[in-house]
Amino acid sequence: MTSYIDRSTLNLLRFPLVVLIEIFKNMDFREKFLISLLSKRARNTLKLTCLIPHLSFRFEDSVQICLVPPLLEGEPMDHIIKGEEMRLSVYSNGVVLQDKSLQDQLLLTNRVLNSFRTTSISLEFHKPTLPALVLEFMRKINQRKLCVQSFSYNARLESSEIISSILDECTEVTGLIWMLVGLPYNYAYKFSSPFKAKGIYVGTGCFWFNTERQRCSHLIINLCSRTAICYNSFFTNWIGSDTRLEHVSLIASKESENKFIMDALNNQGTLLPIADKWIEMKRIDGSEFFIHTIFDYIQIYTKQAYLEKVRKNEG
Repeated sequence: MTSYIDRSTLNLLRFPLVVLIEIFKNMDFREKFLISLLSKRARNTLKLTCLIPHLSFRFEDSVQICLVPPLLEGEPMDHIIKGEEMRLSVYSNGVVLQDKSLQDQLLLTNRVLNSFRTTSISLEFHKPTLPALVLEFMRKINQRKLCVQSFSYNARLESSEIISSILDECTEVTGLIWMLVGLPYNYAYKFSSPFKAKGIYVGTGCFWFNTERQRCSHLIINLCSRTAICYNSFFTNWIGSDTRLEHVSLIASKESENKFIMDALNNQGTLLPIADKWIEMKRIDGSEFFIHTIFDYIQIYTKQAYLEKVRKNEG
């Protein structure tokens, strides 16, 4: 396959760029990726003529880069990238590297990003991905000024220092940030700048997310053994501020924790049941919030967010 691509590309790359744009539109990812391995000229030509609207990067035991998951079938073969031999499975819609080496993982991801223009990317980092790789990759992404639609990091207990550094690199994420990372109980994150993400999932049981000066509209927190004082402080900082946060979801693992949450909300205003599992909270300043309770899941909406939800349900 490599020799066929090599011979055909010698003539293919001589076409004008406007013609190559149409040619590459009819090639799948596998064909274009193999072309990118041939030479710097081939990579530069692809970069100029080939646009991939979205790329998904998933780091786990392997590195998976694809256009639209799931990946289709492909046989593993040896390929050379910057003098390094790698065993890659190249598919019609993506590529997989079965290698835990930080160097090889970064080499592959850099090669893809150097070969194709892309409008946006999504990133997933799962166990046993090293936090050093997460931080290094996010720094490279931000240096390239790429649009990151979503960022997900699932890991065991990590040091506060490196998690804070990773969060610093996530401020430009536009869609969702999922942080399922074990952190010390008293972890406090000092924000370098406000997050632009629309939603943030805090899966650590920590209230490290400061609602002040944030741009996100939806916050999800997976709770674990918080105190009544902690809930009172959190709701006061959010409900009494002018933040853009419109919707908070709290996932509590204990019934006693639900009681702490509801008691803290009761301290913020008058709670009035209005429908099945729905409660309206009226505050002295005239603002209204709406609370939805179901099992271990408590959702709190601003009035605007609640009315929008009602309109969507009716539509």
